[in-house]
Parts: sequence; structure tokens; C-alpha cells
Amino acid sequence: NMEGFAWLSSIGFKGKLCSDASVYIWNREALSFWADRHLDGYCLPYELNHREQEAIWIPEYAWEKIVYGRIPMMVTAGCIAKTTGSCGHATADAFSLRDRYQKVFPVYTDCIHCYNIIYNCVPLSLHATMCKLPAHIDRRLDFTLEDKKQTLAVLNFYRDTAAGRPAAIPYAEYTTGHEKRGVE
Repeated sequence: NMEGFAWLSSIGFKGKLCSDASVYIWNREALSFWADRHLDGYCLPYELNHREQEAIWIPEYAWEKIVYGRIPMMVTAGCIAKTTGSCGHATADAFSLRDRYQKVFPVYTDCIHCYNIIYNCVPLSLHATMCKLPAHIDRRLDFTLEDKKQTLAVLNFYRDTAAGRPAAIPYAEYTTGHEKRGVE
């Protein structure tokens, strides 16, 4: 992320640096800004659809796209653990929020650094459009809340899907995010 890049630059880090989806490379101007900072690779933002991705693609850069994972909806310093009276200040726990439609949003709380990440109630899954991605874009699976059994099921599903073998989706609900509509 931007803060990590700034910190690594301040300590003179000389290793390989790649952006994450939160860096928001939405257009060629943003790409130019980050290219001037000598990043070695880029992760496409969740919000861009195929057409918007193609508009910023430059062949000499390494690209990846998240095709599975929980999308972080919000990062907040308003501590959920503290609000519920269960803050341990030394542990990281998982909480959840329920909205008016009874959807459950997982919340990762980090009491050491006093922040929370609220995730979407369903995972992003681009299994149906994965074959449309250009070969030069690496596909990435992000695991956050999955246990070992769920992780293996998702890995096997994506392996089979990429190989063109029929496979049952290992999760009941999912979102395709902005894949169809983009940010325009």
C-alpha cells in the first residue's frame, strides 16, 4: 500500500516492490506516477472491469488480478472490540457485523495496532470470467477468513476451472464486484 511504500523508501529498501489492489492504479496517469517510483509489479484495483484494465495495460509491467477473496469494505480505527467491551490490546480476533438485511460482514480486529477491517459478506469470485483475462495478467487468490478445508476447496475449484474441468462452486454466494460495470 502507499504507507508501506513510503516506509520502505524511507529505510532505503532495495528489494522488489509490487503494489496491492488498494493502491488504485485507475488510469495511465496513476500508472505513470507509480512507474516513476520503480515498482516491479502492479495489482489491478477491484473496481476496474476488463475494458478499463486494457486501457491502462502496458506490456513491460508485471500485472496481477485478484480473482477470489473477501473485498475489504472499510478500514476503521473505531474499535469494534472496545465497543463490545472485549478489547484485549494484545490479540487479534474476528468479529462480525449484521446489517438490516441480516447479511453478516466479517470484521478483523487488530488490537495491537487498534484498527479493524470490515470485509464484504460474500467473497469476490471471478471464476466465470477468468478465461477472459489476458495471459499476461497473473491470477491471484486472497485468503483471509478461510480455514484449511475451505482453502483447499477453493484452490481445487480454481485449479479445475482453469483446466476447463467441471467443478462445483465451494461457496453458496459470491459477488463479481465491479467486473461487469466498472467505475465509469
